[in-house]
Amino acid sequence: MYEPQSQTKFRNPKHEKRYFYSQKPNLILNVDGCIAVCLVDLLRHCGSFTREEADEFVSIGALNGLFVLGRSIGFIGHYLDQKRLGQGLYRHPWDDITYLHPDHLQHQAGFE
Repeated sequence: MYEPQSQTKFRNPKHEKRYFYSQKPNLILNVDGCIAVCLVDLLRHCGSFTREEADEFVSIGALNGLFVLGRSIGFIGHYLDQKRLGQGLYRHPWDDITYLHPDHLQHQAGFE
């Protein structure tokens, strides 16, 4: 039976913020990780698979395949849309999509 954890890892929001910024300076929300946790939870508790089957599915890297498939479909759609519009492939400016904590700006290597 599934029992959600009742305790959180962080009692103080300042500690949580420090933890996320300490992991990687350019990514504070791990969306893929959140999706993976949800998929593993679904596999283990949907009733269609035994725990061993669900664990084997995860251990062989099947979730990575799902992420690659999703990104490939999105990239192909983006490419076809740009071709339809008669435009070159659009590349969004790096500095507009990067999230950096102010403490890490001084350590930034030339990404321009």
